[in-house]
Amino acid sequence: DIHDIDSAVVACQRALAMGPKIVLVKHVHGTSKRDFTMLLACDKGVFMVTRPLIDVIRQPVGVGDLITSLFTGHYLHSFDAVRAFELCNNAVYSVLTETAHRQQWELQIIHAQEALASTAKPLFSARPLNINKLAEAI
Repeated sequence: DIHDIDSAVVACQRALAMGPKIVLVKHVHGTSKRDFTMLLACDKGVFMVTRPLIDVIRQPVGVGDLITSLFTGHYLHSFDAVRAFELCNNAVYSVLTETAHRQQWELQIIHAQEALASTAKPLFSARPLNINKLAEAI
């Protein structure tokens, strides 16, 4: 069962051991009622980005697809998984903020399009996790 950060990290490490080079967890549940937490596991380590949950009238559709496409696009541009992870979170937050502002449930991608391509310093930085204590659990 994956029920917290530690168990999510263990699951990521097990997945990496099967062969993929990158594992992206789009939402780690149970970390906070106010924050949205994502994980990235790659050859550089395991990283976490936490950003505020955005209050919406109705849960928007397509957020997972948006995360996947933005991360992939940024990764293919730089081949830097951590940077792609940060830029992806920044852009997704901008789109969700715009979606909430317009009180829509469809992602407001057009209205937030400048944020999609932005490579400015990310608002949300990836923090490396200390995974040494979890190594024995694998």
